Amino acid sequence: MRASSNSYISKATLVQIFHRLGYKDVQCAHGFRASAKTLLMEQPELRYSDIVTELQLGHRIKDTHGGAYNRLDEIDTRILMMQDWADYIDKLRGST
Repeated sequence: MRASSNSYISKATLVQIFHRLGYKDVQCAHGFRASAKTLLMEQPELRYSDIVTELQLGHRIKDTHGGAYNRLDEIDTRILMMQDWADYIDKLRGST
């Protein structure tokens, strides 16, 4: 439990966590995000679209109207994608 009412983890907290896990000077939060996006789009058993992965990362989807009309959330697909991602990671972890 944290004393803060903020539901998000700060960047500094993530850095400390990665250091404790042994990733100091090896990997950072942004690196994990980039790897996840790449694998979600490239792995044959996953193959999710750029739009869905961008939405899941919290990025704005660029369109010709500057996002004014884009209310796309693809929540059902994103839920499926995150379960597929968890299953993929579990499979990788089990293969070592």
